[in-house]
Amino acid sequence: MMKPIVEYRRAYCWRCDEVMEVRAPWPHWQKVKIGWFTTIAVMMLVFPILSSDFCVAIPSMMAIIIAGSPIFRYASEKPTCCTCSAVIDPKRHAVTGAREKQNSNV
Repeated sequence: MMKPIVEYRRAYCWRCDEVMEVRAPWPHWQKVKIGWFTTIAVMMLVFPILSSDFCVAIPSMMAIIIAGSPIFRYASEKPTCCTCSAVIDPKRHAVTGAREKQNSNV
C-alpha cells in the first residue's frame, strides 16, 4: 500500500498558540527533485541518440520536463496548521514560543 503524499502530525502553531494538527508535505520530495535533475542531465547527455526516435523518446522527454513544475511546487511546500493555515516553522517548539493564556474575566 502506498503512503500518502501528505502526512499529519502535531506541532506548535504560533497563530493558534497551541500544539495543533499540522499538514506536512511528504518528506522525500527533495529526493524526487534531485532525481528529476539527474534524469534531465542524463537526457541531455544521450540526446543525440534519443532524438532519432520521434514516436516515443521525444514525447517522453517532454513529459519528464513538464513533470518538473509540480515536483518543484511539492518540494518547496511548507508545513501548515490544519486549523488556521499558518505556515509552521518546524524548528520552533511549544516550549520556546508558548505563552500563558490570558484570562478574559479580568
